[in-house]
Amino acid sequence: IQFGTVFLEKGTRIPEKGFSKHPQHEISIITKGKIEMLNEKGAVLGYLNAGDFVYIKALEAQAGNVLEDTKLIYVLNQKV
Repeated sequence: IQFGTVFLEKGTRIPEKGFSKHPQHEISIITKGKIEMLNEKGAVLGYLNAGDFVYIKALEAQAGNVLEDTKLIYVLNQKV
């Protein structure tokens, strides 16, 4: 298990281009801010706001636009 915190600046896209995929399952808790989550076609999948958490399966494509300065806590768990 790996965990940490991240600060994301408003106006940033994560990742900058394309999509990222992790070999681990991810749980992220948004402690401040807002992120617009995108699907692989670039359409809006939903929004993450302060107080929300998200579970992303291992190897699931992920990307987003940071709409407000955002802080989050993440936990990565090795794929079973």
